[in-house]
Amino acid sequence: MSDLPAIAQTILSAPGVLRIIMLDQRGVVRAQAGEKDERKLADYISFISVTSTQLRTYLNISAPHNARVTLSSGQALLILFGEELTAGILLEQDTDYFDIIDNFASIVNEMKL
Repeated sequence: MSDLPAIAQTILSAPGVLRIIMLDQRGVVRAQAGEKDERKLADYISFISVTSTQLRTYLNISAPHNARVTLSSGQALLILFGEELTAGILLEQDTDYFDIIDNFASIVNEMKL
C-alpha cells in the first residue's frame, strides 16, 4: 500500500494547490490534505469517478486520464484518474493545471491500496 498521506502532502505542497482528496474506486476517501472541505468536493469527485467508470463500459471508450471543472469562485478542481485511486485537487484561480498533471498524474496512476 502506498503511503497515501505522504503523497497527499507532497501534492499539497505544489504551488497553487489548496486541497487534495484521494478516493478508492468505490468512492471512499483514503487520504486528504489542505483547506477544510465544506463544499462536499469528495462527494462530487466520487460521483465523477464512478460515473466515468460506468459510462466507459457503456460507451466503449478508453479510460479518462483527467478532468477539470472550473468553480464559480474561479478555482479549478482537477481530477486525476488512476488504476486504483482517483485524486481530486483543488487549485487556486489561474494555477497552471498542466504543471500539476505533468508532475503528479503518473504518481496517482501508480498508487496502490
